[in-house]
Amino acid sequence: MTRVMSRRLTVLLMLVTPAGVRIAGDVPAHSLYEIVDLGGGSARLINERGDVVITEFTIPPFGGSAVISSYFWTEAAGRIRIPGTSSQTFATGINAAGQVVGYTGYPSYYDIVEGHYDAFSWTADSGTTLIPGYSQVGCGTASSFSSGVNVRGELVGTVYWSCKWAGDGRFAFVWSAISGMHEVTGLGGWATFGYDVNDYGQVVGTSYLPDGTYRYRAFSSIAAGSSVDLGTLGGANSEAVAVNNNGEVIGAADRATGLRTAFFWRADTGMLDLGSLGGAISTAVALNDVGQVVGDSVRGDGRTHAFVWTLAGGMIDLGTLGGDASHATAINAHGHVVGYSDRGDGSTHAFVWTPGTGMRDLDTSGGTNSAAYALNDRGQIVGSSALAESELAHAVLWQPIGFEQILSNLIVDTAAARFQQGAGLLRNARSSFTRSHLSAACNQVSAFMNQVRAQSGKSLPAVQAGEWLASATQVKAMAGCP
Repeated sequence: MTRVMSRRLTVLLMLVTPAGVRIAGDVPAHSLYEIVDLGGGSARLINERGDVVITEFTIPPFGGSAVISSYFWTEAAGRIRIPGTSSQTFATGINAAGQVVGYTGYPSYYDIVEGHYDAFSWTADSGTTLIPGYSQVGCGTASSFSSGVNVRGELVGTVYWSCKWAGDGRFAFVWSAISGMHEVTGLGGWATFGYDVNDYGQVVGTSYLPDGTYRYRAFSSIAAGSSVDLGTLGGANSEAVAVNNNGEVIGAADRATGLRTAFFWRADTGMLDLGSLGGAISTAVALNDVGQVVGDSVRGDGRTHAFVWTLAGGMIDLGTLGGDASHATAINAHGHVVGYSDRGDGSTHAFVWTPGTGMRDLDTSGGTNSAAYALNDRGQIVGSSALAESELAHAVLWQPIGFEQILSNLIVDTAAARFQQGAGLLRNARSSFTRSHLSAACNQVSAFMNQVRAQSGKSLPAVQAGEWLASATQVKAMAGCP
C-alpha cells in the first residue's frame, strides 16, 4: 500500500469570449474550484462519496507493452494501489460503496505468449477478488473483463474464448460475491458483450444474431434468461453502451445509408435517432436518470462539438472554449456536463457546462493541457492536467469550494471594481446567510444580479458582468435558494 500526498492550488474559473481568449482585465475571475493533484496518471472515475479511481500508464524504457496500474484515492487515506496479478491492472467502474472493478493480467506478446486477463472486484477492506473465466479443454482458462458495477455489487463483463485450438467465442456475464458468475443470455449468435448494468440488474450490451451473417444488435436483458433486440435505425447493426435506472438505453446504430449515429431507447418509444448538429455522425457516451444524454456530433462545417440531448428539447450544441472541437465525457443528475475542448491556441482544457452558465474553462495545474472525465452529483470533477514544470500529466480533482468563499470573492471583486452598491448587497447577503436568514440572503443576491444585468455593457464590461452573474448563480444554487 502506498500513499501520495496531494498538492493543492486554486483555479480561477474563466468565462470565454467568442474568440476563446481569457480576459485579464482589472477584476479577476471568481475562484470556484480548488485543483487537488492526486499524483501521476489520469483520474477517470468518482463516486458520490468522492472516492476517486486513477489509472497510470508506464512505458518500459526498452520497449514492450505498457505497464498499467490502478489506484484508489480518498481524502483520508490518500492514494492506495489496487493489486493485480501481472503487469496490467485496469479499473473500469466504481460504485457508491467504493467497490472497484476492472481486469488484470498481461497482453499477448507476438506469438510467444498468449495474453490472459481476469476480471476483478476490489474493496479497501477485502482486497482483490479475481473472477476468472471458465476453463476449456485445449484452451486453458478464458480471459474475463469487467466493464461496470452497480450499487448492489453486481459486476457486468465479458468472457473471451480466443486461442488457436478452440476458436473464438464471447459471452456476457454478471457476477456478485453472493451468487458468483452467471451468463447473460444474448440474442443467440456466437458472441455477446456486456457493457453496463443498472442498479436493478438490467444489463445492456451487444450480441450477434444467430443467422450466420455476423450482424450484431444492441440488446437489453429484460428478465432472468431473456434479452430483447433493441433494433437499428434502418441499417444492419447497433450496439448499446449505457443504461440508466429507468431502463433507458443509449448507444450507436446504423442508418439505412450505412452511417452510424447515436440512439436513445426506452420501452415505450423504441429506438430513437438522436440526430446530429448538422453533420452525418453523432456518438452518445453517457446519460443520467432523467434521460439527458451527452456525446459528440459532427457539425455541418465538419467540426465535432459536444452536445446534450433530451427527448423534449432535442440536441443542443455545447460550443467550445474557442477552438474547433469539444468532447463531452460525463453528465450528473443536475444536468452538469464535463469534457474537454480546444481553445484555439493549440491547447486543450477541461470544461464544465451547466444550463445557467454555459461552457466554462476549468484551466490546468499550470501546464498546457487538461481534460475532465467524470463528475458526481456534489459537483466534484476528476480528470488529468499537465504540470507547469514538466508538462507530465497528473490525475486531478476539481474540488468545488463552498458558496461562502465564492460570495466573499465576489465582495472583494465588486469592491475593487468600485461597484459599491452591489458590494453592499452582497455584504448584506453574507450577513443574512450567517444568521440563517436564507430567504433574505437569496433575495439580496438576486437584487445584486439585477443590478449587474442593468449595468452590463454600460458601467460594467459585459464579460466581467457575465462572470459575476455566473458566480452569483453558483452561490444561490449551492445555498439552496429557491
